[in-house]
Amino acid sequence: MSECPSACSCYPRYTMANHGAELLPEGFQMRLLGGFLVSVGARTVDDAAWRWRKSRAIVKLLGLTKGHRLHKEEVLDRLWPDQLPKAAANNLYQAIHLARLALEPLLPASTASDWLRLQGDNILLDPRCGLSVDADDFEVAATAALRAHDTGALEQAVRLYAGELLPEDRYEDWTIERRETLHRLHLSLLMALASQHERTGDFPQAIGALEQAVASEPANEEAHVGLMRLYARAGLRSNALQQFQRLKESLRRDLDADPGPDSIALYQNVLAGHLPPGEHTPIDARRRSRSRPSPERSPAARAARLVREAPPLLPGNLPASMTSFVGRRRELADLRELLPTTRLLTLAGPAGGGKTRLALALAESVRRDFQSGAWWVDLAPLADPALLASAVATSLNVREQPGRSILETLSEDVGSRNVLIVLDNCEHLLDECSRVANALLRAGPTPRILATSREALCAPGELLWRVPLMSLTAAAKPSFEDAQQ
Repeated sequence: MSECPSACSCYPRYTMANHGAELLPEGFQMRLLGGFLVSVGARTVDDAAWRWRKSRAIVKLLGLTKGHRLHKEEVLDRLWPDQLPKAAANNLYQAIHLARLALEPLLPASTASDWLRLQGDNILLDPRCGLSVDADDFEVAATAALRAHDTGALEQAVRLYAGELLPEDRYEDWTIERRETLHRLHLSLLMALASQHERTGDFPQAIGALEQAVASEPANEEAHVGLMRLYARAGLRSNALQQFQRLKESLRRDLDADPGPDSIALYQNVLAGHLPPGEHTPIDARRRSRSRPSPERSPAARAARLVREAPPLLPGNLPASMTSFVGRRRELADLRELLPTTRLLTLAGPAGGGKTRLALALAESVRRDFQSGAWWVDLAPLADPALLASAVATSLNVREQPGRSILETLSEDVGSRNVLIVLDNCEHLLDECSRVANALLRAGPTPRILATSREALCAPGELLWRVPLMSLTAAAKPSFEDAQQ
């Protein structure tokens, strides 16, 4: 075996092995997370040095495999499954030769490699060369951290995850199982870390961990629900409601699914102003966010800033707007003049015509006119008309009383309040919406109801306002007034 001159820093240093007189190189580092990279000693192997994609694939395969050893037949089956045995074997030896040259460009001909070895029918990366694979290091650290339930260990393990395993080989069969395993392990770390921070009242750090989980897997319902709960506990109700909308969009886009019952129940509780269970209050999060420094652009720092800057909440539960409001300023102005003239105003129009967005903008613009607040009731998830009054009561934080129907209790509570109730998506519950609206308006002179539907409720005193369709030009080109808003 020839030694590299000691004065050359581009190639590995050699050291005496503990078990004998054989000289072995130091330092073989392989990165698989976030992209493939190999460093031999102080030298990083350039992409062009591999010469052939299959030569690089062999080293990747060995790096992925427990023990970093594979039988030749396993390599042939994974890299040349459709070739005849003789042709596949020739390709295998050619790929090994090129991989050795990439790792050891000064290796003399007919000299055994220090790193990539043939041992009988096995191909292996020699562990005596100080082999280090980042995916292995992450897996060991993550498993230990999850067992220990230690915040510091969890944070350190999260930092070791540099990204998706071999993203350039995302569709190769031999990468899929290990990639999914490491991805799940990373998500488990983030969820555990968020739980630890929430347990100690450090909401900004918990929110930061869950935001990373959602960024890694946008349709992860558990992470979205965790964020909703944390935002609500931190006093950021609009952020919690907005997170539910993001969950709905992600599930429909990625899985063609809808949120589960628990997610919907949490959303309805947040709408009603109920604080999710927990031992700590927002002030804990504010105090900790000031005492614990973090980079200003980190998820935890953003969350801390949101908590600190949260404005005082007005009565009500209007959801956060998910899009900018453009092209409807004239209609909004007309509706603001119209609303005081009627107790029941229904915005009617076809699906996708902007009824909900317009109703929300109207409610936001007049909410300060109602001392008891503006309250939003989303009826889209409701299938049973018999539950409509309960849904309204839940949104308004009205509790059922023994011996009385929920509608009687709700009417008595609402009748004396200067309140705006928005019933969104009434079209599949028209008769019940009409009955409930009539009961609430007859309970007193101050309640007012704004409804959206594809058709009229046909309730006494209803004023029907047809939502005009927007042209594509108007929607795409907001006016200067819209832009200023």
